[in-house]
Amino acid sequence: MKTAIHLALAGALVGACGSVSTGDKPGAPTITTITPDHGPVGGGVQITIAGTGFQAEGGEPLVLVGGHLSTTVTATSDTELTFTLPAGDADGVKVDVEVASQGGFATLADGFRYHARPIVLAISPTIGRSAGGTAITLTGRGFQADDAGVPTIDLGGATATNVQIVSDTQITATTGAAAPGTAAFTPRDVSFTNANGSHTLATAFSVTAPGMLAIERGEGQSRIFHVDLTTKRVSTVTAAERKLIGCAVSPSGVLFSTTGQSSGNTPHQLVTVDPLTGAVTVIGPLITPDNVPHGISALAFIANTLYGTDSGCCAATQHLVSIDPATGRVTILGSQAPLTNGNAIAAKDGASLWYANNSGGALFSLDVASSGLAPGPALTGSIQPNTVQGMVQIADVLYLGERSFPSTILTVDKNTGVMTPFASMPVTINGLCPTPANF
Repeated sequence: MKTAIHLALAGALVGACGSVSTGDKPGAPTITTITPDHGPVGGGVQITIAGTGFQAEGGEPLVLVGGHLSTTVTATSDTELTFTLPAGDADGVKVDVEVASQGGFATLADGFRYHARPIVLAISPTIGRSAGGTAITLTGRGFQADDAGVPTIDLGGATATNVQIVSDTQITATTGAAAPGTAAFTPRDVSFTNANGSHTLATAFSVTAPGMLAIERGEGQSRIFHVDLTTKRVSTVTAAERKLIGCAVSPSGVLFSTTGQSSGNTPHQLVTVDPLTGAVTVIGPLITPDNVPHGISALAFIANTLYGTDSGCCAATQHLVSIDPATGRVTILGSQAPLTNGNAIAAKDGASLWYANNSGGALFSLDVASSGLAPGPALTGSIQPNTVQGMVQIADVLYLGERSFPSTILTVDKNTGVMTPFASMPVTINGLCPTPANF
């Protein structure tokens, strides 16, 4: 008694050849081996069957794999035929292979195995730099087995490079540059394709964008926020490993900050911070050569020189200082009257800083050679009394932060002192700086 598959084959042979016997006859096909005996569930590869009876009268035989008919079959001899593997219904399973000719039918039970499709379970980290170059790790399965080959990894339109297959369950790669206009901090799909199929991990990876970083005035940890200067959208990037005070970015793209006690005689420390992971690296204590500790409330780079202002936690008076980025050593600059406790600075030009304090209510120019203050326009607008914290100049626009909860970032007209609200922060901030060039 013939199976339904055999009857279907018989019908196909009738259509192709005019007539067929449903009973096996002398010269009926046989199957000895199938090479290879496994292949991708999507089909499309060439398979060879060795056996007999493949060139019976009536044209080429028919081949079914797991009940699916191959559209391309060629009997190269009476003992060998080739066919194009049809797509399967399920991956990672064994299926029957059947050959039908005018002479009859042959079946090799569980004669072929469809490969398991790859599956991506996770990606780490889940955020990368829009400029590319972020090292990522994918975990899942089906990355190496069954001649999976080197995959293509697409992260929302950016193709990964330097793909390395670590094992069947792990792959490392490097992100490519995001396409222009890619929305920052918006999760995108991760698409993975190898020789055995494709899989998509939905809304799993985001990218950064140039703009501004805002540092939270946290207790045990400080969160790092991104402010999009075009859309004004505020996004949480990560939480730093320590409480951070102030921030500045060096010409080489390193994010510097300080950390330490908010009061007492414990010296603060100069640190660098990875703005994506929050990892903090301690450079050294903020002390003068005679071991006097200093707390720093504001930072700014002019070229490769790092400047800071005292926070009032440790020193008796507050001055402009320079800080060695390699050691944290502090040098007090100038002999002018001390600065006020609580202030903000930003690079103005090659010889001076913008300076604002909590009590003066004005925008000053601070000469880095003499520490001399040249008063500028009075600050008017939305700033609240005694709340200055964080200032940065980006693309000739001066931004100033309020130290309040919630905080407001304002733009400052450098000629008139008029301040205009720019973005609202859901936390109290104590530092503003540009994003690093490779952010």
